[in-house]
Amino acid sequence: MDNEAGELTNRFITIAGTVTRDIKVVQRGNERVLAARLSDAQFFFSEDKKRSLDEFASKLGDVVFQKKLGSTGQKVERIAAGAASLAAELGVDAKLVARAAALCKADLTSQMVGEFPELQGTMGRRYATLAGEPEEVATAIEEHYLPRGASDALPTSEVAAVVGLADRLDTIAGCFSIGVIPTGSADPFGLRRAALGILRLLTEREWKVDLSVLVARAVKEVASQQSLKADLSAVEGKMLEFLRVRFRGILTDGRGLPADCVDAALSVGYYDPRDARARAEAVAQLRERDDFEPLAAAFKRVANILKGQSSAGEPSVDSFVEEAERDLWSAFQGIEKRVETGLLASDYVLALTVLSELKAPVDSFFDSVMVMDEDETIRANRLAMLSRINHTFTKIADFRQLAV
Repeated sequence: MDNEAGELTNRFITIAGTVTRDIKVVQRGNERVLAARLSDAQFFFSEDKKRSLDEFASKLGDVVFQKKLGSTGQKVERIAAGAASLAAELGVDAKLVARAAALCKADLTSQMVGEFPELQGTMGRRYATLAGEPEEVATAIEEHYLPRGASDALPTSEVAAVVGLADRLDTIAGCFSIGVIPTGSADPFGLRRAALGILRLLTEREWKVDLSVLVARAVKEVASQQSLKADLSAVEGKMLEFLRVRFRGILTDGRGLPADCVDAALSVGYYDPRDARARAEAVAQLRERDDFEPLAAAFKRVANILKGQSSAGEPSVDSFVEEAERDLWSAFQGIEKRVETGLLASDYVLALTVLSELKAPVDSFFDSVMVMDEDETIRANRLAMLSRINHTFTKIADFRQLAV
């Protein structure tokens, strides 16, 4: 066990299953067992040091990952391909990522990990350090498994995060491609945990990516390598929905955001998790305003009346009949540039604050104007105006999802 400074000491804790008269007997018995295990570990460690990580990696072809998905060696090939693409997109050192990906599972064929599976990654890092591999590579071998749970620490390096992303994307893509999808409590490959890891890595590192691209690439890589006949489009759709549900849980349960605010934000897009989180947080902040309910109701009125209606093009000022519709269009034009400034900077709080200035003209419009006028030209013009306004709203959220 460790002391207060985090240093290993020659002490251990054990639990006795029965009451004993002489605790020393229990102590000596456990010491003998522990000494034997430590002696085994010392032997395995000494033997492992006689071989290189590349030798260990070459044996991964004999380790089955999943019958339909091939060996762990084949999985490593897929991880390497995915990690290379991610490194290029995110500006992470390609050579370090390539080396870390090639060795990330190598210690699985070592004697130490064979005897002590819980040391996977830990021994890989140790062996890589002893072999003189770059520190970033050694660290990535251990840390690409992070986070292992919802509250676990994240990798400290970008290289480890990239390899970890590629590993998790491959696992989920592979399992979904062969129909191994979690149901109820059954999740033998830890796909829910893998999804949470992907989303935490992307959002907490503030990486801007397109999940649909990452998913499509991972699914294609698995299918081509294993010659799978699955409907790739359907697999991608199921995988993206799986990630969306997990992301909703992160935002509602993990970050405590109101569920309807999260649903409103995710409804208009979640492929960039970092951006989707920012939009959900902005809508949640809007909810804290004293005038939230009437404000949200005004936004919803615009969206609701467009449901099932076709509208296109720019509204014509010359076709406006009522003063209230001229006022609404004028008010929108007056704030549009400020809203766009907020959107371009991903400052969604600013964008929503500016949009809130439309409440009064929106209310006035709906109180005095019949949108669905009998005159087709007037009706189409009003729908076109509302569609332009709603298009700006939906860059942030679908306000129909809000509970007001």
